[in-house]
Amino acid sequence: MAHVNSVTVRGPDGFYLVSEQGEPLAGPFSSELEANDVAKYMSKTVGEGPVSMYQEVGSRIPYQEPQRTEFKGTANPWGDLPTRQEQVDFRKRTRGIPSGRLGNISANVKGDIKDLGGFLKTGVEGLLDVSTKAMDKAIDEGNRFISAPFEKMIENPYKDPFKRKVFDDVLEDEGYRLFPYGDVKGKLTTGIGHLGGDPRDVGTGFLGAVDRAFTTPDEAGSLAAKDIDEKIATARRVLTPSVYDNLSEDAKLAVVNMTFRGDLKKTHKFVKLIKQGRMDEAATEFLDNNDYRAGIARRRFEKNAERLRK
Repeated sequence: MAHVNSVTVRGPDGFYLVSEQGEPLAGPFSSELEANDVAKYMSKTVGEGPVSMYQEVGSRIPYQEPQRTEFKGTANPWGDLPTRQEQVDFRKRTRGIPSGRLGNISANVKGDIKDLGGFLKTGVEGLLDVSTKAMDKAIDEGNRFISAPFEKMIENPYKDPFKRKVFDDVLEDEGYRLFPYGDVKGKLTTGIGHLGGDPRDVGTGFLGAVDRAFTTPDEAGSLAAKDIDEKIATARRVLTPSVYDNLSEDAKLAVVNMTFRGDLKKTHKFVKLIKQGRMDEAATEFLDNNDYRAGIARRRFEKNAERLRK
């Protein structure tokens, strides 16, 4: 005995399995795939056996009608597409434009243009503002770069130990610029944080203008020394001489440095706390500042606050 090899053939009412000698084994089946699956089942079930056994197993497999699945797609939310004739009729009735829609389209376009105009105006103004700030920053960075080698040539003009510390402190925070620049508030500044233009009498004409455009290291040092003398006097006046003179050296450095930025005013709450000797509270209050919250001169603010706490 041996396996009966079957062959799938197609008949008028489906697919059949027959032996290689043409003897019918099973069928009909609705598809060739189904017939092949039955052939594997019969071979596995019967194995080595006569044709009659294959025929017996095949006769027990019922015939199934081919399954016809009706496809049901998602309903078209716009309805059925119009026929060609319906499209022709529509164009005849409307001449290509749905009635009542043109006015709405026009109004919408006008509104969009108006909105776009407002957006462009705001956008252009914003871009100009950003461009100006970016340009100012780029110019200042160039000024810093050019000035850096000359800053090393600046000599501290003071012999008094405290004033020497103030000078070095201010130079570290303000830096030196060879050319005029705008400070964080946009005010014209020259040299080492000197507000305003160069006050030197340099004459008139072209050479005078060129000379005024530069603030040399020596000139910057001289201007800074005058400013420091004035700021120390201002700090003593704001706090009163008795309070200022009794401050620690660190606290004096702090209040003079604050005066350079314009942060020391009689009306400021932290100034009143300093006068009362409440230095920790004064340091905390000093940091309650819009510039500090905005990240402007943050290291400088924190340094002066720490000096007050000492």
